[in-house]
Amino acid sequence: MFIIILIALFVCGWYFLWKKKYFILIESAGENADGIKQVLKTQLEISLTEAEELAGSLPKTVRGGNFLNAKMVVKAINEAGGSAKLLTSGEDALAKDEQPEVDENGKKKKGPDSDAKHSMGEYAFTPEDVDAVKGSKDKAYAKLVEAMNVGGDNFYPETLAETQQMDALLDESEKAAKGIKDIEYHKMLKEMRGIVGWSSRRHFNFSWGIILGSLITIGVVLWIGHSNQEDKKHAKEQVEKVEAWNVKDTLSLDKAMQMANYENHLQSPALYRAYEINTKENLIASCKKNIEEEKARQDTASTKEIKANIQKWIDMNEKEIARHNEELKEIRCWDNKDTKKAALERTKKSYKYARKSAFTSIIWSIIFLALIPLYIFANYSWGYVITRTRTESAFLQKFYAWTAKLSAGMFALGGAIHLIDSRPVDSSGARVGFSNDGAINAILMTAKLFLLVGAVVLIAFVSLAIMIYSIIVGLKRNYGSKA
Repeated sequence: MFIIILIALFVCGWYFLWKKKYFILIESAGENADGIKQVLKTQLEISLTEAEELAGSLPKTVRGGNFLNAKMVVKAINEAGGSAKLLTSGEDALAKDEQPEVDENGKKKKGPDSDAKHSMGEYAFTPEDVDAVKGSKDKAYAKLVEAMNVGGDNFYPETLAETQQMDALLDESEKAAKGIKDIEYHKMLKEMRGIVGWSSRRHFNFSWGIILGSLITIGVVLWIGHSNQEDKKHAKEQVEKVEAWNVKDTLSLDKAMQMANYENHLQSPALYRAYEINTKENLIASCKKNIEEEKARQDTASTKEIKANIQKWIDMNEKEIARHNEELKEIRCWDNKDTKKAALERTKKSYKYARKSAFTSIIWSIIFLALIPLYIFANYSWGYVITRTRTESAFLQKFYAWTAKLSAGMFALGGAIHLIDSRPVDSSGARVGFSNDGAINAILMTAKLFLLVGAVVLIAFVSLAIMIYSIIVGLKRNYGSKA
């Protein structure tokens, strides 16, 4: 049940926070004109000129992306002195040039997602475009090339200083480009603005697959916690049951010896005492049987070493018999008050252990439940940090994908294993007689369970391990002094 609830929450979170697209209504720019232009430029990945035009034509609706990103854009605009709010719909209020393209059937064409493109380190221009820009001596082109060179071969900055330097150079380039109508220049300027804007912002750089895989482990922890709470409740009820005993129990020990079992041994002093006597006598009988079997093995042992080891087991069982006899002698001497005292001592000890286990389970449940929001928070990464750690992220993604494929293969193989039924078929097509395939079916069932359970455990363990690693390095990279 816990797993089902967690997966339902996961699906709702994935859709409303990640999949569903939101819009932003920018109502006013506020009094800090330069500040709001910088925010618009960075948050919306637009040029300085476009930011100036947008700030002068408010109110206006713009795309915000998924909920998490749109909420951050609204927050940045409001903190800069402007006024903006989140809209669940607003496509009809977009500018004409921002309306989505449609195909011949009137359906919206899905364009490449800007954040996904930038997180992969992609860009829209070609080496020929770069060579063409580098060939010009105009200041606007020179500054654009200078900004591109800051990012190295892949044009993406890897530190805050590089990001700010590229942004300043693009501003200089754009200011020097007044009147330039070269389509290629503006194409590359827009692309570089997108790179710098994306690098300047934080992004929720977590994996829904890892969260889903970790939910299995988290669900198990919560289930164990729930079970321990039930054990605690049951242990407390046992203590209360013993405390309510009447020490003037009229049930005879002989009668109780015939009635006592685990289910009723806490109903009265006589039943508890009889159950304890029966338990000790059964343990003594079991030890005696073990001794007889070990002595039979000792007689046929081939070496002195084997005989010596068998003798150790015999000695151990004899000590157990002596201990149980002493305890049995003591139990036979109990009266009802002694019996109640002994029962209370045992049930209170069990309750104390159950209470400690339940408390420990609560702590672990809280810790594991906190892992998901902590994982999301820790991986709220700066764009330039994502660029700097792209190689490591690619390795983890490949490793997780490999694990998921292996897990899926194990699960499919386990599901494909069927038990054998070699009984003959009668004229009606029904199986008749008895099957002699019990041993083979036991092996097949063991293999089936191993594959099915192993598949789930593998993906859960790897997901949780990657999540914990990502939390540790994410907090350091995105919230440490270097960030």
